[in-house]
Amino acid sequence: MKTITLLLSLLCCLTMHAEEKLKVLKEHEDYTNVFTVTNPYERAIKVEKIDTTCTCIELEIGKKFLLPNESTTLNVRVSNERTSGIRNYKVWIYVTDPEYAAIEIRTKWEVIPDVAVDLIKEDPEKRPENKKYRDIYRYISNVKPDEGKRLKKYVRLSTPADLEGGFQVTPTYEGKIWKFTTKTLDAKSVLLIAKAKDPSQKMEEGLFSEVVKLKTNNPHKSTFSLQFNTSVDLNAGNKDQKADGFDGPAIPFPGTK
Repeated sequence: MKTITLLLSLLCCLTMHAEEKLKVLKEHEDYTNVFTVTNPYERAIKVEKIDTTCTCIELEIGKKFLLPNESTTLNVRVSNERTSGIRNYKVWIYVTDPEYAAIEIRTKWEVIPDVAVDLIKEDPEKRPENKKYRDIYRYISNVKPDEGKRLKKYVRLSTPADLEGGFQVTPTYEGKIWKFTTKTLDAKSVLLIAKAKDPSQKMEEGLFSEVVKLKTNNPHKSTFSLQFNTSVDLNAGNKDQKADGFDGPAIPFPGTK
């Protein structure tokens, strides 16, 4: 099925050629927009469904039945929580008439994190260049009971805000496996160091899904949590891609506010 692309500027004006002015938002600010959607066909159309590239997008369309050249509004809202950088999404409006292609809407903006959460593999003094290590809120480990020394995670926490006394982070953890400490890197960044609670002690076998709660002095992100999922298994293999504690691109983890 062909798709008609309607390029919509962030000023919510319908255009086929104008470039979007990139909107910049902070992490605690939701992205909101009201797009104008016009029926480009010679017959009336009825909206059958609306699909998107992300379930995180909240949508509300004004009218589902449009006469030729008639317009309606599409309200869009997206939370920027636990994200940073450029965000790109598409919305498709499908109509009941199979002869007519879906209407495609594209939107793009940039998010400045209140507190960036990055898995560190190399230099802790800056955000990782590889974006797959940015905005990580869940960490996975797979070790044998006597491999406590392998349990090591380094998480860089940073903020763009100028805070009195510098950026401060306090971890709270009540689990069995890990121990968390912090090291101040500079006035705007802190390194969270996660290691086995007792590296020399043989660990209990099992699957452990644990949370470390973090308290900061940034008023826009004063508390949040990181999920640590640890498998302690005699058959843990060194070839497991998840053994280093990274489980892929950032996905907001339910229940870790």
